[in-house]
This record gives sequence, structure tokens and C-alpha cells, in this order.
Amino acid sequence: MFTIGVTQKLQKELMLDLSSYEEKAQGTAEIWHMNLFKIGRYKGIALAHDKTLYSLVKIGLKKKDFMNIGEIIRNGLEENMKVDGFEKEAINSFMQKGGEMEFTKTHDRSTIGCLNEIIYNVEHFFQTGQILLNFSSEEMNHFNNRFIFMKLKGYPFDKMKEYLNRG
Repeated sequence: MFTIGVTQKLQKELMLDLSSYEEKAQGTAEIWHMNLFKIGRYKGIALAHDKTLYSLVKIGLKKKDFMNIGEIIRNGLEENMKVDGFEKEAINSFMQKGGEMEFTKTHDRSTIGCLNEIIYNVEHFFQTGQILLNFSSEEMNHFNNRFIFMKLKGYPFDKMKEYLNRG
């Protein structure tokens, strides 16, 4: 199961009434954090895996997209991992292990700090909302997953690769 800690801003956007992390995360295999941000008039989400900080950024989401956020996350992660060159079997195994998605309140301030750093990178990569129409999410995610974080002392891409190889 994917357990996703959602910030208060995103909780309002998704119209969720969330329980605390401790109530839902018992025995959860995959724990993530997700935050909402805005560039110009475009809304986006940033999602990061707690153990590896492997991230996914999606920009240009509309109200209907937030109603179907689970599918957007699942498809985005799968596509992101394919573009990053992960083996198909490893991707399928990881996605199956994730199973369904459950949303909780956030619980790890250091992961939220890393998410904010990812959002900062995205905001400065796109200083105006005008060029977002020609945005390559693969390029932005590729950059973010090869950015060193002090929490990891390494690259999220490499940590996720190790994590998937451990199975």
C-alpha cells in the first residue's frame, strides 16, 4: 500500500478529512509525502518517497485531476521510472507492492523540507508560468532525482535503484 502524507494545503484541494499517520501506516510498505504548489496560475504537486526521496513533480493540474489524483500519481511514477531507466520487472513489482493508496496527515518534517527544496528548484526552473505550456516533466523529474540531499547523503535516483534491487 502507498501511504501518502498530505500537507494541509493539498488536503483542502483534495477535500479530504485525514486521520493521523499512526492510525493508518501500520505495516505499510511504501511511505510518501506530497505537497501542493503554484507557479503563476498553474497548480502542481510534488511527491517524494520517504526512504529514498525519489520524487515526482506534476504541473498544470486542474480540479478534475485532483479528483483522480491516485491514477495521476501511479501513472506519473511508472512513466518517471521508465524514463529513468529502471527495469520493467522492478517497476511492476514496486507498483504492485504499493497496491492501493491511502492518504494521511504528514509526519516527517525532514521529508517535507526536501519536498519544499524540490518545489523551490521547480519554481526557479520556471520563473514565469508562460513556458509551462512547453514543459517537459521528464526533464524536471530527471533533474530533481539527481539532486543531492543532506538527509540522504546521495542522489535519490541511486537510492531508489538500491531500494528496488533489495526488493
